Amino acid sequence: MADTDENGGGRIGHRRDRHFTAALGPFAPAAHAGGCTAYVFCSNTINSSSWGATAIKNWTCSGNSTGDWSTGCVDLSTTMYLPPGSSTPAFEDWDAFRVDTGWCYRVLFETYTSTWTRLYYASHSPIYVKVSNDAIANIEAQYPSSCP
Repeated sequence: MADTDENGGGRIGHRRDRHFTAALGPFAPAAHAGGCTAYVFCSNTINSSSWGATAIKNWTCSGNSTGDWSTGCVDLSTTMYLPPGSSTPAFEDWDAFRVDTGWCYRVLFETYTSTWTRLYYASHSPIYVKVSNDAIANIEAQYPSSCP
């Protein structure tokens, strides 16, 4: 039971809540705008799938949160290829990842307060998914056509 928006992208699966525990808990320093103070305060993308993925350094729209997507809202001047089994670097803030046209991505998101999984399908053009500070996006699987 997933829904798809009118543009054919952003197919979203079921939400699953559970708690994410940070190593430093409530004693950790707060993140600041424009950067991050420790690995757990940076937005981070992990590619656990068996296909490569692309991370994007800068999300350019305001008012979005982890898991939101757009066909724009990114500055494509700084991207990083993530081979299978890799992630964006520690102590660096990477704000988004790309879902390629015609592909479905299953992504597990984790924050301090919840964990959920979403499916994204980019039917007509690539879509870009926001990863906010203090969040981890784990691309668990990619499917080269439709979502399962």
